[in-house]
Amino acid sequence: MRLFNLILIIAGTLLSTSVTHAADTITIKAVSGLQYDVKQFAVEPGAKVSINFVNDDATDMPHNMVFVKPGKRMDAVNAAMAMGAEAIATGFVPKTDDVIAAIPEVKPHAKAKLTFTAPKEKGIYPYVCTYPGHGLIMFGDMYVGVPMPKLKAVVEKPETNPHAYPLVRPYLYRLFMPNSNPASIALMLPGDINVCWDASACRPRYIWRGAGVDSSKHWKSNGSGRVALVGDTVWTAGDQTPLRLSSSTAATVSFKGYALKQGFPEFRYEIDGIAVKELIREHEQGKGVSFSFQIDSDKAFFYVVDAAQNDLFTSNVGVFTKGVLAIPAGSARSFTVTLIPAAKDAK
Repeated sequence: MRLFNLILIIAGTLLSTSVTHAADTITIKAVSGLQYDVKQFAVEPGAKVSINFVNDDATDMPHNMVFVKPGKRMDAVNAAMAMGAEAIATGFVPKTDDVIAAIPEVKPHAKAKLTFTAPKEKGIYPYVCTYPGHGLIMFGDMYVGVPMPKLKAVVEKPETNPHAYPLVRPYLYRLFMPNSNPASIALMLPGDINVCWDASACRPRYIWRGAGVDSSKHWKSNGSGRVALVGDTVWTAGDQTPLRLSSSTAATVSFKGYALKQGFPEFRYEIDGIAVKELIREHEQGKGVSFSFQIDSDKAFFYVVDAAQNDLFTSNVGVFTKGVLAIPAGSARSFTVTLIPAAKDAK
């Protein structure tokens, strides 16, 4: 079972699995472990929906509740992630037509109310917390005029896991990582290899081997604390985004979000206005990391790394020379760069 496919995971005491049908007021609480205590409820098309939202999270983290169109949960999560500083002003509610109703950020131990009209079109409408790092696992579903299945409860609480659900690689966190920009993305890949990917600069920052991250301080604070790495750093990147149109000039980048491909993240961004997709996976059972690119352009590109790290990198479209991979025009639409860290580069 992959983390991203979990329906209901709980620990210690059982979370509410009660079903609420078109009640006058539906009370939904945010609880510890990045969970809503009500995972699903049903209403009739066009019905009046009244939500009493209570942030009862004992770890003192803020949360919100964003109702979106069917199948648009991750789109909303990505849109919120791409907002940057503007997200604070909107309570981390993205400005998109996919949102049908929302309760902006609610501080710990506070409450908020929302009343809206359910869509007339039948379907399953997700509600999700779009606060940074929460939307992958903190969500539920509003069933509008369609049958609602029963949820299966699973009790598991590994001693080494700060969450109330099992972690199966690959999985990721949106966290405040050490030695990176705020709210970077930590990728825990199969094996024991992990990548810190910087969404602001659209590039990997470093790779480490080990269990992943100790996020206990992050979850127990207001979510702004940096986490600690569990393991040893084996590779550190240079100062600039490696993918570019010129070997000597840094690129202008713009992050657009990500999607999951069989659990692996595919980041979407722009390099000097050109759309790029970057899929990150482990290489040879965790021996290294592969970065597979799809670029919407026939232009020539360059992938530039520190010259001292030249021998750590290979590619299916050419050879790195003094830290530079020159990708001819027409060959950059689909290519892969592989990085195999060496023990001598550990820091």
